[in-house]
Amino acid sequence: MARGYGLRTAFGLTLGAFAMVGSFLLFAGFEIGLAMVGVFCLMSLVWMALNSWALLFAMAEAESVEKETSPQAAEPAASVGTTP
Repeated sequence: MARGYGLRTAFGLTLGAFAMVGSFLLFAGFEIGLAMVGVFCLMSLVWMALNSWALLFAMAEAESVEKETSPQAAEPAASVGTTP
């Protein structure tokens, strides 16, 4: 599991460096910098969508493991502070 986080971190740092190079080229007046910044924006959106998807599945898996280990955790808690 640690390898996945390492790959995500490496990809994020590479993407950030790519965006910085594109920004510097755009500032210097090269049109390719605009394309690089555009690619950065698209890749960031895709990366955020994939990370959100992975997070949802990780949360669902953790919840199912929690329910398997303690069957009483699935029962709803009683209301606190209400009177009958």
